[in-house]
Amino acid sequence: MAGAVNPCPGLIGQPRACSRLAALLESGSLPSLLFAGPAGVGKRTAALQLARAANCETGTGQPCGECHSCRTIASLHHPDVKVVFPVRLPKKRGDEETIESVVDKVLELSRNYTLVRAQPPAQPQLSISIKLVRWLRQEMARPPFTARRRFFIVLNAHQMTDEAANAFLKILEEPQAKTTIILTTNRLNSLLPTVRSRCRLVRFAGVPAPELVSWLVNDRGVPPDTARMSAAVADGSPGRALGFIENPDDYLSGPALAFFASGGAGEAEVLAALDELRGTPTTVVVSTFLFLYHQALRARHGVDTDLAPAIAEPVRRAASLPDDYLRRVIGYLAGRLREARSPIEPRLFLYTLLSSLRRPS
Repeated sequence: MAGAVNPCPGLIGQPRACSRLAALLESGSLPSLLFAGPAGVGKRTAALQLARAANCETGTGQPCGECHSCRTIASLHHPDVKVVFPVRLPKKRGDEETIESVVDKVLELSRNYTLVRAQPPAQPQLSISIKLVRWLRQEMARPPFTARRRFFIVLNAHQMTDEAANAFLKILEEPQAKTTIILTTNRLNSLLPTVRSRCRLVRFAGVPAPELVSWLVNDRGVPPDTARMSAAVADGSPGRALGFIENPDDYLSGPALAFFASGGAGEAEVLAALDELRGTPTTVVVSTFLFLYHQALRARHGVDTDLAPAIAEPVRRAASLPDDYLRRVIGYLAGRLREARSPIEPRLFLYTLLSSLRRPS
C-alpha cells in the first residue's frame, strides 16, 4: 500500500485486507464486517486500527497513534469502542447480576487484548454467552459519547453459543447509525449462515515465513535463530510467533516432544508420557505432534526446517519414516485437533492419542 492511506499500519502480510478496508473507509460506508482467516494473523489488530483510523483527530483516514482517540482505543479505554471475547461464565443466580458479572470479567481481562499485546491463545472450551450479547444491545441503545463512529468488536465470534448467535442476528438486522460491528473468526463455517450473510467478508491470509522472519528481526529485535524457529512454529501467524517467543510451552509441549523423539515404543512410555502431560491442554499436545510430523514430512522432501537443535534431531529421525505413513499420521492428528476443541475427557483422549502414535518398528 505504498503511498496510499493505510488504515491498519503495523499489520504485516495483509495487503488485500488493508486495501479493502481503506476503500470502505474512504467511501464513508463501514457496514458490519466479518474478518475471517487463520488465528493470530492480525484480525483483531486490523479491527482496532480501523476504529482508530475512523476516529483519529487528524482526519487523514489512518491512525496517528498520538491523539487522545487513538491512544484510548489502543488501550481499550475509549467509551465508544467495545471488545468482547469468550470468557468462562461466573456461576451466580439472577440474570441481571450475571450480566454484570460477565461484563466485569470481560473488562478485567481486556488488558490482554489491547493493541500492543499479542492476543492470548484461543480457549475453545470458553464461550460468548447471550448475556454478553444482551449487554452489547444495551450499549448500542445509547448514543455515542465522543466518537464520530463507534465500534463493537467480537473476537472469536464462532464461540458464541447458539442462543447468543441468534440474539446477535437481531443486532445485525437492526444496524445503528454511525456504528460498525466487526466479527473475527478463524472458523468461518462455524458461524450461522444468516450471520455471515449480513456482514461484509474481509479475508486475512497467513504470512509467508520469510516475511515473518524479517518482521521479527527488524521490527521486533528478535535474534535471527529465534525468529526462524518462531516462524516455523507460527505457521504464518505473527501472533503465534510472538506468543511462542514469550511462552514457548503454550505452543510446544516438552513431554510431547520427548515422546515423539522416543517413538513411543511401548505401554510404559505411553503411561509415563501421560503422567507428564497432566495439566497440559489437549490442543497444545495435539498441535505439538502435528507440528513435529509436518516438519518431518518437510525434511523428508528436502525442505529446510530452521528448527532448534533439540527439535531438529528427532525430526530428522522421523523423516526416515515412509512418506505415506507421515501423511496418514498428519491427517489423523488434524482430526484429533478438531476433537480436542470439543468437550472431552482429557486423560482418555491423550491415552488413545499416544497409543495411536506408536511408530512401526
